[in-house]
Amino acid sequence: MKRRRLQTLVIGLVVFCSTTAVLLALALLSAASGPFDKAYAKQRGAHTVAAFGTTKVSQEQLARTARQPGVESAAGPFGQAVVDIPRDWLWMAGGTLTVVGRADPAGSVDRIELLEGHWATAPGEIVVNWSAQGSPGTALLGTKLETPGGATLAVVGFATGMSKSASAWVSPEQMAALHPTSVQMLYRFTDSSTQARLSASLARATTGLPEKSLTVARTWLTLKQAFSALADSYLPFITLFGILGLLVSTLIVGNVVSGAVVSGYRHIGVLKSLGFTPNQVVAVYLTMLSVPAVVGCVLGTVAGNALAGPILKVALTGIDVGRASVGDISPWVSVACLVGMPALVVLAALVPALRAHRLPAAEAISAGGAPRTGRGLRIQRLLGATRLPRPVSLGLGQPFARPSRTLLTMAAIILGVTTVTLSTGLNSTMVAYGNVGLEDGGARIQVTTGEPGNDRTPPRLGDAQIEERLRSLPGAEGVRARALSQANMTGQNHWPGRPS
Repeated sequence: MKRRRLQTLVIGLVVFCSTTAVLLALALLSAASGPFDKAYAKQRGAHTVAAFGTTKVSQEQLARTARQPGVESAAGPFGQAVVDIPRDWLWMAGGTLTVVGRADPAGSVDRIELLEGHWATAPGEIVVNWSAQGSPGTALLGTKLETPGGATLAVVGFATGMSKSASAWVSPEQMAALHPTSVQMLYRFTDSSTQARLSASLARATTGLPEKSLTVARTWLTLKQAFSALADSYLPFITLFGILGLLVSTLIVGNVVSGAVVSGYRHIGVLKSLGFTPNQVVAVYLTMLSVPAVVGCVLGTVAGNALAGPILKVALTGIDVGRASVGDISPWVSVACLVGMPALVVLAALVPALRAHRLPAAEAISAGGAPRTGRGLRIQRLLGATRLPRPVSLGLGQPFARPSRTLLTMAAIILGVTTVTLSTGLNSTMVAYGNVGLEDGGARIQVTTGEPGNDRTPPRLGDAQIEERLRSLPGAEGVRARALSQANMTGQNHWPGRPS
């Protein structure tokens, strides 16, 4: 290793970069489903959240669906109503809340985690679903909500549930006063692996119910897809870079070891002359390669774990669902890299090291004195007969004299160039995509109108007058007006800080 410092450094760097890339790919692959599945199973999240019309089906009929074949467990029926909320109530964008009447946050399905305060057990109390990460704090407890029916609800707690079955919860007595328009059932099925099987299980459970009594149904796979949507878009690229890194590192290590064996013929002969067995000679070269590989692998694992946390937090922000943790990396990922990468290096080094195993001592000592004949000799003679300078013809003939090393080198270069081209091309493509429409060099100015409250100055002109004033500005080629509007769908919820 001291005599081959450059080779040792190259192997360590290659293994370091490859281990980091592979660990990131494995961590993202594991985290895309692991945190959500664990948190969902812990809270006994509902596989399907279904709402039924109160005028179509009775509670006794819904209770019988829990005993149908394929239903592992069920919760409900719970009364469900839609309550209007004003703008900026608990920092919401306004609109409506889907409120469910539920006596207890526990149960066999969709166990609700209470974050602040206490559960709503009396009339006039409401618990709000706070799915955003972090705690809302006790300062917001006691916030009042005036319902259209004239009732006043006070926020007595904040809770979160993986199933997102409701935006808020009240007691069953309070729900009766809100005059619910639908009834909610929460199901866990014995087979919930695919959307088709979930649909079939729900169809079996609701067999015998009146036609069109089921108004809306949402499965847990929809939430899971939203949770890992951004990670799923990253995963193909990181996986591809990880595979390319593995291939390139294997080829480079094999090439470096092959060069070490070829350049160390005399050293191999001396070792054998001193009494080293062929297996001991192989062990010498495998040890020489294993030490920098292990060091690079350990450092790459440490670097990959340090980078994976921030990357996963960015990648897994498709939706805030319960308290699924995205910063923890499964231990098997690090173990797989720590064991797999050195093993890969040993396998890559084993083939050229076996040449040292077969080489006789006398031939090895004299290997540097005269070139071996019969390897690409015809090509070298043809090149020597040309008018090319002798150094050029000899150089061109060397790849044919050592075809294996030539193929390894070419493959490593091709894969390396492919990786660089893909990474730089992807970066330039994203930059070009973001600059679409800016090719003419014109200035883009965004004007945002304020509203009363929150220390913002209200505009003096109306929207139409503002747009007309902007169009009349000298040099204005075009004006586009844009506004946010909230839309609510039956059975869908929104939560604090995130308009639907």
